[in-house]
Amino acid sequence: MLHRNPRRKSISGLKVPNKQCFVREVNPQRDRMDKLQEVTWPSTWTYRDKQDVREKNLRGNMPLLIPGATAEWPLSKLAHLPTKSFLASLLSIVEQHTNIDEPLCAAKCCACEPSSVSMSLREYVTTTWLAKPDAFPPKLPPLQFLDAPMALKDALELLRTITTSKPDFACDTKSCNGSVYLKDLHLDINSLATALYRVPPMFADDFLNPFFKHQYRFLYVGTSSTFTPLHADVLRSFSWTANVRGRKAWLLFPPTQKAEHLAAFEQVAGLDLRGVKEADLQALPSHCFFMVQPEGSAFFVPSNWYHAVFNLDPLTLSINHNWFNATNIMHVFEHLKSQELSIRKELSAWSNETHWQNEKKNNLCDSSDKSSDENYETVQTILKANAALDRKGLRALLLAAPRLDHLENDADRAAVATVLGQLGNAG
Repeated sequence: MLHRNPRRKSISGLKVPNKQCFVREVNPQRDRMDKLQEVTWPSTWTYRDKQDVREKNLRGNMPLLIPGATAEWPLSKLAHLPTKSFLASLLSIVEQHTNIDEPLCAAKCCACEPSSVSMSLREYVTTTWLAKPDAFPPKLPPLQFLDAPMALKDALELLRTITTSKPDFACDTKSCNGSVYLKDLHLDINSLATALYRVPPMFADDFLNPFFKHQYRFLYVGTSSTFTPLHADVLRSFSWTANVRGRKAWLLFPPTQKAEHLAAFEQVAGLDLRGVKEADLQALPSHCFFMVQPEGSAFFVPSNWYHAVFNLDPLTLSINHNWFNATNIMHVFEHLKSQELSIRKELSAWSNETHWQNEKKNNLCDSSDKSSDENYETVQTILKANAALDRKGLRALLLAAPRLDHLENDADRAAVATVLGQLGNAG
């Protein structure tokens, strides 16, 4: 049952604007939070219809929350099970389609040994959950979710309040597996993906995954002590994240703020923002968006939005896709060009050829005449190694995508034609 709760509240001294929220009581026998609170989002952040989303969110590059997006997914039909039963069922499903003993790269989110570790899905589930008592999650107070920009300092204070583990929390080798975040399970086998979930229709137009044989589709599993550090998505692509189980807290920075503080962002990228010192906040954007993504919802992150994500529940499992299409192809191309420029600057620092330092940005990034550029092949080799895509690869990807006359509107056709024109005969 839904209860309207428009009253003004505060958390740790933070005043929350008057917003109409919804509090849903959750069966305490299920392995969930005691209460779940959802938010009435701004008009540009809420789902309307597929075409509206394409114009206002994809082309407009604005975030989007889709409540109930996972309701009909095969995996979601098991989400009501106790933790052990749910994860045992997950292993059974995945094992039918791929090797669950294959080593995967996982992030260790703890102070004793922050690093990457190698661990199979079976080992991770067994050591983190199945070998331990099936415990109910701790009860947390109801949360207020803000849908407007707030001071970064206040957002970090709120984040520290609602997350169960601080960046400097102590752990020992016996409990360390609880801080491991498994997020390298590629859903590149179509039968496995179909057995777990469905792509939301408004995100189905995807140039990236068909070309790369679906290497940018993932399953993430983590505990309440795990997180993804501040970053912008690979290739400056779009991404969507759907919570099958558990909730996530997000800090998001619009591209305009990122551009103003690029150097500061690059310095803190890869760090847990909860550990940023107050003195260092002066170099960062003054405001950000703070939100909590409910269980069962999908959240869309546009191109060039820096974000950090924190798991809130004892078990959080999500499906994640990176992708792009005609609506954000210019963001992807501009990112590749900026990477080219950075590579050339690095090379020029190692070279005595002063003409590299005198080349103009337009010549560096927009010229499709590789015959006049003796460093072209070197730059493209490094670009592909760094970004998994060079000019030749992007051209091949676009030519493999739907033909220009099959794209949905003039803006899509113009964007793809512009990029292809600047790529020329790259190869």
